[in-house]
Amino acid sequence: MSDRSYEEGLKVRREVLGEAHVERASADATAIDRDFQRWITKSVWGEVWTRPHLDRRTKSLVTIDG
Repeated sequence: MSDRSYEEGLKVRREVLGEAHVERASADATAIDRDFQRWITKSVWGEVWTRPHLDRRTKSLVTIDG
């Protein structure tokens, strides 16, 4: 995973969850969860949510149902 994945993931995360939520989560991050948040942003938001196979609505429904 590259830094490009992180940047794309951060963009998608902000679009889906909202700027305020992402900023608050980043500001409240502890030393323990900071690395976890970066990993989630890169791998889930940057590698999975950017895939073209499903639209965001469907991805959201699958996430909620899971």
